[in-house]
Amino acid sequence: MFEHLQEFFGDETAANYATAGAFARMKGTKYFAVARVGDTGYGYTFSAEPTTAPLLNITVNGSLGCYTPCADDASKPCGSGDGFGGATLRRVWFVYELPS
Repeated sequence: MFEHLQEFFGDETAANYATAGAFARMKGTKYFAVARVGDTGYGYTFSAEPTTAPLLNITVNGSLGCYTPCADDASKPCGSGDGFGGATLRRVWFVYELPS
């Protein structure tokens, strides 16, 4: 699905910016993607910036995409899954790069 994909994560972790970021750090990755669905969501960790995602809309640090706020921090977008937040695509991924 994504190049440089490390690991899938879901449930509440993917709806929360801090928890998703902590999971990515724990896995030793630099990027994570989230698509929020209410209090849960979908997420992936990446070893390098994802550049392709067939049939998906992705945004790296807010360049485009869904700005549905994360459950734990309304100032951070968490993308959208399954139409949450009014997205018309099945998944709209918001990708974050962790600081070095």
